[in-house]
Amino acid sequence: MSPEIIFNTKKISTAASNLSAMLVQNLSLIEEGGNILYAQPTGQNRSSTGAHIRHILDHVDAFLAGLENGIIDYDVRIRGSSLETNTGEAAAKIQRQAERLLQITDNLEKKFIQVRVLTRFDNDFSEYLSTIGREIAFLINHTVHHEAIIRQEFESAGREVPEFYGYAPSTVAHRKSLQTSPAV
Repeated sequence: MSPEIIFNTKKISTAASNLSAMLVQNLSLIEEGGNILYAQPTGQNRSSTGAHIRHILDHVDAFLAGLENGIIDYDVRIRGSSLETNTGEAAAKIQRQAERLLQITDNLEKKFIQVRVLTRFDNDFSEYLSTIGREIAFLINHTVHHEAIIRQEFESAGREVPEFYGYAPSTVAHRKSLQTSPAV
């Protein structure tokens, strides 16, 4: 073992760890839903579960690429890729991203990073200064938003989802506080 590994006392980022766990939670849904539910557009959304998963993974890819090159650009995505229809490919990508997220340490969260944003359809880009921690928080909220839509798709197809899947952490905390509050 190298000395860096033996003496590495850096703590894994809690937020990145939570995002990693959120991604991994999608694995059971992908397996449970199968290729048909995964790839088939459903309901009013006219998007498939696979399209939402691909969209989530594209954002995490943009974030991870930004860690390497110094600029996060969430608008660089590959729409309509095989991630939308191939559950095996999506599962493998989730595993890779989840592992990479677990390499982010809490001291890295405080570092600044540029974020490039398309603010209009006519290629009007803006750049903003953010922190890695703030961008992880954005990814958590973005993932919850799409998981809420996936939850609706699964429930409308009569499939079960984990109890708090697709709920914001603040909503889960609030609901749990109501369960533990003493009766008045």
